[in-house]
Amino acid sequence: MNFHFSIYFLPLLVAVVLCAVIIFYVWRFRSRPEGKALLALGIAVAWWTSGNILEYGFQSLAVKQFWASMEYLGIGAVPIAWVTVVAIYTDQQKWITLRNLILLSILPAITVIMIFTNNYHGLMRYNITLDTNGPFSVISKTYGIWFWIQVMYNHGLMITGIIMVLRRLFRPPRLQHRQLLLLLAIAFIPWIGNIVFIFKLGSWSRIDISSTLLSISGIMMTFGLVRFHLLDVIPIGRDFVLEDMTDAILIVDSLNRVVDYNGACRQMFHLGKNLVTQPMENILTPIQDLLAGVPGTDASRHEFSLKDDSDEKTYELRVNSLYNQRKKFRGRIFHFQDISERKAAEREREKIIAELQEALEKVDTLSGFLPICANCKKIRDDQGYWNEVESYISQHSKAQFSHSLCADCIRKLYPEEYERLKKRGKLD
Repeated sequence: MNFHFSIYFLPLLVAVVLCAVIIFYVWRFRSRPEGKALLALGIAVAWWTSGNILEYGFQSLAVKQFWASMEYLGIGAVPIAWVTVVAIYTDQQKWITLRNLILLSILPAITVIMIFTNNYHGLMRYNITLDTNGPFSVISKTYGIWFWIQVMYNHGLMITGIIMVLRRLFRPPRLQHRQLLLLLAIAFIPWIGNIVFIFKLGSWSRIDISSTLLSISGIMMTFGLVRFHLLDVIPIGRDFVLEDMTDAILIVDSLNRVVDYNGACRQMFHLGKNLVTQPMENILTPIQDLLAGVPGTDASRHEFSLKDDSDEKTYELRVNSLYNQRKKFRGRIFHFQDISERKAAEREREKIIAELQEALEKVDTLSGFLPICANCKKIRDDQGYWNEVESYISQHSKAQFSHSLCADCIRKLYPEEYERLKKRGKLD
């Protein structure tokens, strides 16, 4: 059971260190989906790589076989974790459900059972011998049919991840150069080691460095999430952003980093053309005080004024939250609408209403108790003078009088005329 270390193990040691870095940095994001997936990827690759080192380092064939079998606990988990991370980072995670993850784990679970029971059926490997011709001893074997089933399954998951990356490259918003290069590297780096190992390219081909390159891919994802925030910018609202819209639109992710904005927003805040991933506060400095009062996830509406050259314009800001298919908060849309003309019309209307109210206040109106003579029906004014009813009312209102006689007065003053009008039916 002697352990022999070789310089050829250095790539595997690097992979273990990188996995430790992944686990360390991502631990703070363990409550988020991408954090959980990256943790699973880091642990699985670390297990696989550690098993590789122990397999190559020990000299006993039996011990080598044991550790080679233990590696499959990580080998089966790596493709599932890797494609899950890629799906989240490219915003195609709608298929990531507990049911689907269980289904994806069925074949790897069967593979683990098959490798530990290989002595009874030989479906994973047979003709097993110890090859000591190189700088370190390795297991020489012939692969069985189930091994190739497992290989095709794992490669199928890796191809699925690459397809997800390629689909993302052709979806808006367009990526920056560094984002594009990182996504392409994440997609294709894990294949380099597999090609070297399968086709035995050079002396390093005795070691399967697939896990090493997977760890490099994982470290890129990790630093994209934790340090550079490049891969976490998800196109959650591009369908809402149209360049021909007159209203300014700004979209931020769950960490208030800019995802996208249209031409109207660029003109309104005098922005550059490439500010994606920048903190929202850095580019909306004219309304810093307003942003402090905007709630994190709830919809809200605000009004503010902004000077544009010599003019001062009024804007209405509507903030709406964005959620993915699983109702997880992903970001917000800031909708800026120029309401200067509407506010001007409102001010004009308020001015007219105020003028009307002022005019009405100046209009004399009759109210309260009016002292009136019980006999002649004259009305006493505030100065104590008695006025005819029609004279008083005319002075204190806009009413105008026309004179006539009632039926009783006609009968009293003009009895003949009364009788004539009565016969003609002119009197009520």
